[in-house]
Amino acid sequence: MFTPGAKLVAAWAMLLVLPNTGSTFRYRDTPEATRIDRVEPASARPGDVVLIYGRGLERSKIADVLLTDGGYSVLTRILDQGETSIRVQLPRMLEPGFYSIVLATRDRETRLLDQGVTIKVE
Repeated sequence: MFTPGAKLVAAWAMLLVLPNTGSTFRYRDTPEATRIDRVEPASARPGDVVLIYGRGLERSKIADVLLTDGGYSVLTRILDQGETSIRVQLPRMLEPGFYSIVLATRDRETRLLDQGVTIKVE
């Protein structure tokens, strides 16, 4: 589950930045590494179901999927989850705009993984 105060980890171009500590380290691109490749559809309406594709997305690694516009974050409802995809329903009260998809891990200390994948909500 998402834990308030969890570290936000941003991963772009295989580099992780830890804003809370100011430190950076290389992302290990291994078969078990969690990664989002794409979201379909790229544009949706509140209440729609979308598919997130990638790897390392299984229930044992990912607890929650959040959407954030940088100032506002909201949980999605996970409908189905596997190693290479997660099917989620967008919240019905979601305002139009662009949202980053953020994964909350099941680590001992929850980490929030933002890999720069966005979805447009109409």
